[in-house]
Amino acid sequence: MTEKSNTSITYIPIGHLEPHPKNPRKDVGDISELADSIRKNGIMQNLTVVPWFPANPREPEHLDGYYRILIGHRRYEAARSAGLEVLPCIIAEGLSMKEQVGIMLAENMQRADLTEPEQAEGFQLMLDLGDTVSSISEATGFSESTIRRRLKMSQYDMEQVKKSYDAGMRLEDFDELEKINDPAVREKLVENYKSNNFRMELENALRKQEREIWFESAEKVFSEFAEKLPKADYVAYHFIRTVPIRSNIESIKEIIDFDENKKYYYVNTGYSIDVFTDREKQQENRPQVFWKSHENSDGLFELCATMEKMRKDFIKNFKAFPCKKATEILEKIYAIFNLLIKHCNDTEAVDIYDIANMTDIKIPEDDDIPAEDLVNENGIKDLRALVLMAYGMLPRVLLPYDNFTAEYRENRAVELRLHYEFLEICGYVISDEERAILDGTHRLYVKGEKP
Repeated sequence: MTEKSNTSITYIPIGHLEPHPKNPRKDVGDISELADSIRKNGIMQNLTVVPWFPANPREPEHLDGYYRILIGHRRYEAARSAGLEVLPCIIAEGLSMKEQVGIMLAENMQRADLTEPEQAEGFQLMLDLGDTVSSISEATGFSESTIRRRLKMSQYDMEQVKKSYDAGMRLEDFDELEKINDPAVREKLVENYKSNNFRMELENALRKQEREIWFESAEKVFSEFAEKLPKADYVAYHFIRTVPIRSNIESIKEIIDFDENKKYYYVNTGYSIDVFTDREKQQENRPQVFWKSHENSDGLFELCATMEKMRKDFIKNFKAFPCKKATEILEKIYAIFNLLIKHCNDTEAVDIYDIANMTDIKIPEDDDIPAEDLVNENGIKDLRALVLMAYGMLPRVLLPYDNFTAEYRENRAVELRLHYEFLEICGYVISDEERAILDGTHRLYVKGEKP
């Protein structure tokens, strides 16, 4: 991009300058030190400005003497604070708005002054003015892939993006949001962003999306041979089977032992499909006896499955403890082994299947191979090997509730809390929903007598 300008310095009254309204950088930051330096030494570097013709000039006789700042917004604010009356400027002539935005964007980015949301706004503005990703890359020096990643932010309400960014949201989180199909759900995740809850809420949204896709396909199959009921009626109809979510849709008839001489009905419970047939005459006056879990149990199961996935994903992607000093690493290792010694009866018993699941290692046919050999032979070393081995020593986790009553069970939650105690040592951040599952306060638990 060629800047057309008069290279001679012109001194312009500070009252005839204003910040450029399209400046990507919205916050000039702390200018106190720069203002002190300007008071002592004067302004050492000129500003670059463009002519501006306001609709209602403050001083009509100076109609040709107003300018907008292209480069030097921090110097301008610091000079105002220091009380300067005129500033040295170079006037750039004949620049289009697209060129002006490109200059400001490139200048700020070269100095790493812009936050990622501000970069996204700047890139989007350049697109709106007719640039392409390729020309933006050429003008700013950013790669096209980086520009496209930043532009993902501009799909959302930018004021909300900035609030979420200040709360800890980063580009990687926006990348993860692309897995969600519904824009409204993505927008809500950004709006409600909390650093410790985001991963949990994202996984819940993904599993819900997966359920909806499965139910849509499953109901198409059921509609070919069964009638949909508005709700489950275990008195009027004969209950025969629950088809769990994620069952093989192509095998539904085999799952329910389909009989073409029977009439079928089905109900979408939200986490499974319950299947019914008409009652036979000999059954009409006889109560139906069957075991059915509490309606909240399916929701608890889905949530606990999400939690398990998050735990394993964390261990799978573990690279280092969140600290820098060797003493801190040793303290964490000491804490891990104290935890294992305290809670594990047999510290030699390592679950190699858990380790394989978290590393994509294939277990050989001879599954008597020691876990240490399995790890070493696959090139896993140092802290990662330690964490994998230690996690494999933890006891198998039970669901912390009763399936038939959906009541919290303290004796079952002990082992689950042990896993989270271990994960926290490694740097895992527990979400509010996970804590509620651990301590028995989650909204899905049915309040019964304390066990």
